[in-house]
Amino acid sequence: QKTYSNQNSRDIRAMVDDLTDFAARMLGISPLLVNGSVQDTTDAKKQTIDDCVIPIAELLQCEINRKRYSAEDIEDGTMLVIDMSRAIFVDWLSAATGVDKLVASGAFSVNEVRVLLRLPIIDAEWANRHYLTKNYGDIENPGEEVLNNE
Repeated sequence: QKTYSNQNSRDIRAMVDDLTDFAARMLGISPLLVNGSVQDTTDAKKQTIDDCVIPIAELLQCEINRKRYSAEDIEDGTMLVIDMSRAIFVDWLSAATGVDKLVASGAFSVNEVRVLLRLPIIDAEWANRHYLTKNYGDIENPGEEVLNNE
């Protein structure tokens, strides 16, 4: 007896949107990306990569290494490594100041910063050392430079 109306089609569309939102959240994907929204996509992409893509890549890496390589191979360094460093675009020039402060303050070594940025570590002894700029003081004698200037 009823005819097709816009009210019913809107209800159906809202229900489909709710289902896709629930499915996306269940998989760790931002609903903004699934619905095609153009607002805040940068944050949504980062969240999806952090919450969905990287955990799946880590699971795959672990399982492939478990099935394909022996414990001796892995101890020798022969294993699969899934490089996720290029999954998110990082403007290195914008990040340079923060990276410089982390290393210059002695809070992180060069390799520790590279791990944070998901870059391969440098196989050199100097990259594992902590450095402190003259403005902060000497890393071997913390506070010495500061005390001399006061």
